[in-house]
Amino acid sequence: YNYNLVPLSLLMSIVGAYVALEIASKIARSQAVENRSVWLWGGALALGLGAWSMHFVGMNAFELSEPIMYDFWVTLFSLVPVVLASRLAMAIISARQQSFVTMLSGGVLFGAGIGVMHYVGMAGMKTNAYMYFRIEIVLLSVLIVVILATIALSARQIIQAAIGDTKGILPIFLGAVMMGGAIASMHFIAMKA
Repeated sequence: YNYNLVPLSLLMSIVGAYVALEIASKIARSQAVENRSVWLWGGALALGLGAWSMHFVGMNAFELSEPIMYDFWVTLFSLVPVVLASRLAMAIISARQQSFVTMLSGGVLFGAGIGVMHYVGMAGMKTNAYMYFRIEIVLLSVLIVVILATIALSARQIIQAAIGDTKGILPIFLGAVMMGGAIASMHFIAMKA
């Protein structure tokens, strides 16, 4: 790995998550949000593009002895599942009340979206190197992102309740670090696969 690009990739997922959590927090605090759907899609684009950018900066950090190119259309298509999963996550984290079942189902679907984005992005790689996947590590990468995404989706509210701060930057920042870490963890475990 090019270790200059690895922290940059993590930073991209944290920034995308921060913007999304900030939007979700404002939607949740507001009594009536005009154009709620537009704001949810804006947050979904921030979160999805942050995860997608993290993935491709992380891919560029990966160094092989063979050159790597990417199929433009497959690479672009890999953005679709993560944005759709992010839209679902935005609906969950911007709601005033969330149950454990809602958070768990959101974590599963968001984690699946991240996983699909990663493996579709990998399918877009063009290289002379022979690629194969170790299925047990692929499954571990998906399990890790589902668990961490579920925790990260509820982190902001848990932190807000723990410190009694419903409007400050700290709960959003810590939630963004957790979400960005979940996305990056999945990526680098999946690269090991």
